[in-house]
Amino acid sequence: LVVVAGCKREVQLEPYRGEFVYTSLAYRPTQATMVGFHRWGGDILDEKLDDWGEGNLDQLRNFYEKHRKAMEGIPQELLTAEDRADYRLILDRMTVAELELGKFRSYKYDPRVYVDGVADGLIGLYAGEHAPKKLRYFDIVRRMEWLKKYLAIAQKNLVAAPASWNAEAIARNKALIEFINGELKADCAPELQPKFAEQAPKAVKELEEFGRWLESAMAT
Repeated sequence: LVVVAGCKREVQLEPYRGEFVYTSLAYRPTQATMVGFHRWGGDILDEKLDDWGEGNLDQLRNFYEKHRKAMEGIPQELLTAEDRADYRLILDRMTVAELELGKFRSYKYDPRVYVDGVADGLIGLYAGEHAPKKLRYFDIVRRMEWLKKYLAIAQKNLVAAPASWNAEAIARNKALIEFINGELKADCAPELQPKFAEQAPKAVKELEEFGRWLESAMAT
């Protein structure tokens, strides 16, 4: 977007900055909850866990590629000093994200990615203050409903893991189960106790099965 300020034409970075930040967060709902971003378009992000399926990751790769091309077409000399700094920061962050999705692909080698994703998704809602408890627990239950699909994708994606990372993932998975059975259950909003009582045991069972899979299939 180019605007005229006297005889000087300045490019406004905000549309590019906003699209990068909000679209990136929309692809990472658990992180979005943690930073206070709860809706994107018609999607309620607090109800979802991150989608690590290859189709979704391809969409994210395509977004970064197109957004980089769009930003590289911006004449930097027409940006304010503040926007030039943000411009470089956005490109740097995009580079890191592209390396993760392309070269490093930790989602194929680090099971902690998936365990921590569930933990962050539940704790972010449990500890949040953005909505009344009953609404946050509604979203907690909804995220638990994602677990079966989420963990199936994890098992499909993971091909190997360093023994130390796998051991950490197993330990964190056990701690997550204890959190669900303990603090999360005890503090459940009264209105959501029936739904929580129905869904939490399923979530625990799925996490226990995932833990056993890590102990067997991912053992080195």
